[in-house]
Amino acid sequence: MKFLALTLLVCLLILPLKASEVFGTTSEELVKKLELENWEDLFYKRGELKRYKEGDRFRTLVEVVENKGLDWHIRIKGIRLLSNTHNVAAPDILIGMLYDPFFNHECPAIKSSVAEALGNFKRDHRVVDALLHSMNDEEIHVREASVDSLGKIGNKKAVPALLKVLNDKSVAMRIAAIRALGRIGDPSAVASIQRIAVKDVSEEVRSVAADVIHRLGK
Repeated sequence: MKFLALTLLVCLLILPLKASEVFGTTSEELVKKLELENWEDLFYKRGELKRYKEGDRFRTLVEVVENKGLDWHIRIKGIRLLSNTHNVAAPDILIGMLYDPFFNHECPAIKSSVAEALGNFKRDHRVVDALLHSMNDEEIHVREASVDSLGKIGNKKAVPALLKVLNDKSVAMRIAAIRALGRIGDPSAVASIQRIAVKDVSEEVRSVAADVIHRLGK
């Protein structure tokens, strides 16, 4: 009985410590890893990302991504990692961040990083809808990242919205739309891209459009 009581006492002392290690210090450890100069090598080449794809460590990664008190550079790194976990919960988390000022602080860098990260989820129709929505964001970097991701996803649902961007006053936006349409490869966009290749006021835009037409074999 004395041995059992002693064992229970030890367990009671150890369990809070382990809980602290999982829920308290792990996020701090993750932040330290993300602060390293070679953080990309650590996560992508040395396989550290595998440890954060599910379970408590995945929740820790989400905690870091959503932590408004952290430096935005760290949160952006976390966003990139989150999108590469391919966890089924990741799209919902990222879409929520894209829409909710509470999490994105209306920070163009965070929102554009989220829009870019969503390009990794090609089979989720909600992602396409979210990116179509963020194409109307007031920040050009967010709009451009949204267009890029729509091109990467390749869903033809985005074609009508991308065609409208061909008339955008921003050269960067027109180029992004042309490249996105080229990646999607919908025949209905060819005539518009050909027109841009001839008539756009920007030589750079005309060149990009001509290159896309050439790659499409038209």
